[in-house]
Order: sequence, then C-alpha cells, then structure tokens
Amino acid sequence: MRGLKDFGRPPRVMGVDVARAVAVVGMIAAHVGGVPDLEWSDPSTWAGLANGRSSLLFALVAGVSVALMTRKLDPSDDDAVRRTRLTLVGRGLAVFVIGLVLESLGTPVAIILCVYGALFVAVAPFVGWSRRRLLVASGLLGVLGPVVAATLAATNRYGGIGATFTFFSTYSVPVWLALMFAGMAVGRSQLRSLGIAARLLAIGLALAITGAIGGMLGTQLDEPVAASPSSSTGSASVTSTSSTDTAPAGSDKVAGPETLPGEDVDLIGMTCERYPGPGSYVSCYNATDAPDDEPIIDNPDEPSVLDSIRSSVLADYPHSGGVSEVVGSGGIALMVLALCLLLARFLRVLLIPLAALGSMPLTAYSLHIVTLAVLGDSVAPGPIQWAEQSILLMVFATVWVATIGRGPLERLVARTARWFARATVS
Repeated sequence: MRGLKDFGRPPRVMGVDVARAVAVVGMIAAHVGGVPDLEWSDPSTWAGLANGRSSLLFALVAGVSVALMTRKLDPSDDDAVRRTRLTLVGRGLAVFVIGLVLESLGTPVAIILCVYGALFVAVAPFVGWSRRRLLVASGLLGVLGPVVAATLAATNRYGGIGATFTFFSTYSVPVWLALMFAGMAVGRSQLRSLGIAARLLAIGLALAITGAIGGMLGTQLDEPVAASPSSSTGSASVTSTSSTDTAPAGSDKVAGPETLPGEDVDLIGMTCERYPGPGSYVSCYNATDAPDDEPIIDNPDEPSVLDSIRSSVLADYPHSGGVSEVVGSGGIALMVLALCLLLARFLRVLLIPLAALGSMPLTAYSLHIVTLAVLGDSVAPGPIQWAEQSILLMVFATVWVATIGRGPLERLVARTARWFARATVS
C-alpha cells in the first residue's frame, strides 16, 4: 500500500496522531467498554482511566493540532491572521453541525462535537498568542473556571441556558478551553525532540500527582459525620458532601435516593437515604415511625456555601469540573501525549494502524456513534464490544489512508473551513 510508505514521517508529527487515536479508543471504552470506576489502590479498575480523561486528552491534542495548523503563521501579517482565524471559525461551525446531526440519532452518549466546535471558534482570536500567554490563560481558566462554577452551583444560580452550557454540561467549557490553551502552548514546542518529550512526561507526572493529592484531600475533608439517634423522635441525620457520591455541580439529575446499610452510619434500626447534588446529605429515620415518603429530619446540617464550593473545587472524579480534575487529568493527558511522541520515534511501522485512526478522529468518532445508533440496545457493553469497534475502526482507517488519504469528514471540514474564510473575507 503505497500510501503508507511515508505515513507519519515529517512534517507530520506521528506521535500526535497516536495520541488522538488513544483518545478516540478511550472514549469508545468509556461508551461501550463497561470500564469500572477508578480506584488507584485496585489495579483491576485502572481501565477506569478512560472515563472523562479520554475527552480531556482529546481537548489537549486539539490544542496541539491548532498550534500545528498555525505554526507558519506570521503574527505581523494581519491578512494571514484574519484568514487563519476565519478558517478556525469555519472549522468550528462545521464540526458543530456534525455534532448536531449525531445528537439527533438519539444515542445515550453525550456527544462532544458541539462543545468541540464551539471551542474552535473560541480559540480563534488567540492563535497569535505566545507560549507564555497561552500557559497563563490555561492556568487561570483551570483555577478560576471551577471556582466560578462551584460558586454558581452553591448559590443556586445555575439555571440559565448559558451557564448550563458553559459550566455544567458534561464537557465544561473552561476545563476544555484550559486544556486547549495548554495544548496550543505545547504545540509551539519542538515535538520531535526527545528532550521535549521527556520534559512533558515529567511535567505531566507532577501535575497528575498534584491533582490526585487534591482529590484525596477533598475526599478526606468531605468524610460523613455520624450522628446519634434523637431520644425524642428516634431519628437522626448525617450530613455528607462526598465527591464520589455527588452529582456534578449544577446537575439537575439526582442519582438517588440510595438506600444505605444501617452500619454505614451506625444507626441501628434506622433507614438512611442519600440525596446527591451540590451539598449532598444523608437523611435517616425510624422506619416504624416515619412516613414512607419522607424522612423525619430533612438535612438539618446542610453544608455552608463555602463548604460546597470547596468540595466542588477539589473534586477530581470524571466530568466534575473541579480544579483537581483539571490538574490531575490534564497531567495524565500530557503524559499520554509525551509517551506517544516517544513511542512514535522508535515504533513507527507498528503504530501505523493506530496513527491512521488518529489522523481521522472526527470520522472515527462519528462512525462509532452511528454504530451505536444502528445497533441500539443490542450493544452489550464489555471488553469484547470495545475491542471489536476499535479494531474495525483501525482497519478502516488504515485502508482509507493507504488508498485515499485524508479522512472523509476531515476533508469535508477542511473544505468548508476554507470556503467560509474566502466567503467571509470577500
């Protein structure tokens, strides 16, 4: 296959393609792989890294891609800068429309493409920024975005469409934008350098550890406090703000109540129910005395606004939008990118199928969603389903690259973006 002979060689950065493929395969695992919740102390759950972190890897690599697309841009050439920005806007609009089409298929997957397209538009004004300014913007967004979101949630000011889309959707805009800015800064580096890859790996490891420590600190601070049964009513209440049991800040989807065993709160003969959400709590009552539909004591010790903000900010579970998630998962994404850059230097031929998949992530992702829509309830989540879809997509991408070249949707989006830029300028 002649098309594969030089695939992945300069000026193409093959490691970036491989990282994109890892993100796509990780999202497939999160959708159909039946991966468990991550517990660092239990290696059998480490596949849970795919949950949430795959999308953040996608955001980081998207920023790298923007930097690579604009690497020859002369910031002093106003016309070139304007055309580049309009091209990114056109690309974002095209991706947004594809996202709307995929959402109309009615799959249970939270489609990333609408947010992805919106962020291409959002980063367009910043393509001429220096690496330093991009890193500062990334840091500010990664810290202030979660604080603003947590404050809005804790004060019950998150009901508007704009706030919901920006802060409380599955893919929080400040989190993704922080990762995209970081990716744009990384993309300005010499990505084929072993030294740069090693440095990115070390920085990513440090960030991942920092995020994990922040998440553990938040969990420890949110440990439930047990209360004793009241002597007068035979009822009591326990307040809990555990991030592992709390719905994402601002979510109106309450995953509960969840009946808890009596020994969890050491209240013999009591029935306890957990009510998740911002400032989650546990209510307990004597099953023989209380009405069936409501507890005797309803959240008498609800956490303060500051406690709720602290809990949300320190959260590191997938799609929480907390600072710990941004830092920790962003660090893991950086480590994955660095490892892909290193492996691509020495294993180019072996990594061609994966890199081919990563060269057409929009096509691969869309085919995956269409497959879910066609198969419907017949899709049984599990490793076999994940492996089948991933391997089939890699085979398809490899054959397509070898015989045709650029992915079909990638080609469509590029043409649309160029047309939009020309039409707008003229």
